Amino acid sequence: GRVPSAGAGATSEAEKMAKVLAASKKPTLLLGMQASDPRCSEQLRQFIAATGIPFVSTFQGPGEWAAGKNPKLFGGRIGLFKNQPGDRLLAASDCVVTIGYEPVEYDPEFWNEDPRRPILAVDSVLARQDRHYLPAAELIGDIGASLTLLQNKAQVKIDPAHLALAAAGRSEIDGAIAKGAKKEEFPVHPLRILHELNQVVTDETTVALDVGSNYVWMNRYFAAHRARQVLVSNGQQTLGVALPWAIATHLLRPGKPIISVSGDGGFMFSSTELETAVRLGARFVHLVWDSGTYDMVAFQEQAHYGKTAGIQLGHVDIPKFAEAFGCRGVAIRKAAELGPALREGLASPVPFLIQIPVDYSENLSLMKELHTTALN
Repeated sequence: GRVPSAGAGATSEAEKMAKVLAASKKPTLLLGMQASDPRCSEQLRQFIAATGIPFVSTFQGPGEWAAGKNPKLFGGRIGLFKNQPGDRLLAASDCVVTIGYEPVEYDPEFWNEDPRRPILAVDSVLARQDRHYLPAAELIGDIGASLTLLQNKAQVKIDPAHLALAAAGRSEIDGAIAKGAKKEEFPVHPLRILHELNQVVTDETTVALDVGSNYVWMNRYFAAHRARQVLVSNGQQTLGVALPWAIATHLLRPGKPIISVSGDGGFMFSSTELETAVRLGARFVHLVWDSGTYDMVAFQEQAHYGKTAGIQLGHVDIPKFAEAFGCRGVAIRKAAELGPALREGLASPVPFLIQIPVDYSENLSLMKELHTTALN
């Protein structure tokens, strides 16, 4: 049956927020996982267009509004390591409006070092507060309806320098993505993989991300086309989740294209579920970014201790492994093979695995200018 709407949040709270926004010159929206709910997508687009407030999203918060609908207002995604254009935009803000945000997505102490700065929260549940996250007002209810209510009351005048900072961040991200098309080296550079994925992903495609170095690159540079298009576990950081998510997506959206992504280590956490996938008649493409290591652990060990330990993995022949379960698979031997392999996989009647030797030599740059408390 139909799920009833909770309705908009309290008008009195919306009026408080409107006063804070009227006094703000450099506001920024921080969009969390619940902001990517398809049920509030249209209201969110309208709110951004009407107010002109620049925005960033957590890893869990991407949607079509970040793919090009408001390109100059989107400052990028934030999460895990505090060194992105979106982090700079938040640092320059005099007010932050969180929408559907849960602190586990990106610790408030990373992006809100000064707790005196006003935070306004729009959500369906009360904020989980700590000393770095104490909203001055909370609009609790249906997120879409609450955004419409706030839009009708808010009068915002934004400092042009703040808008320029958001546009510069988007330009920086787009510049990095553009470099991917020219990267011919082998093993394959992550940005080349991103480039090839962006050529084949459509509005109908669901992309499921495992945890590891692959998901840092994907979350920073992959362009989402719709709400909930990208599935990501950034709270618990669950290794092995991408393959089961691909199977579940097949059950929920049969006939729609599915691409899942993991590292070689994460893949082996749940790889035997290929039997389940074949038995259920699932169709998807699974990319295995093969580095021979638990690389996300490796580069953090290197940054923290100056050396690595316990991160090496033996070689697995992914195509043969796939064939043992009745799937198909290919191993990439040069960067130019990836695009054709993706297209072949999307047309395959059975799960199709692509083993991609990946060049992670730039991974320490993922932690450049890292917030000291992010090392754990």
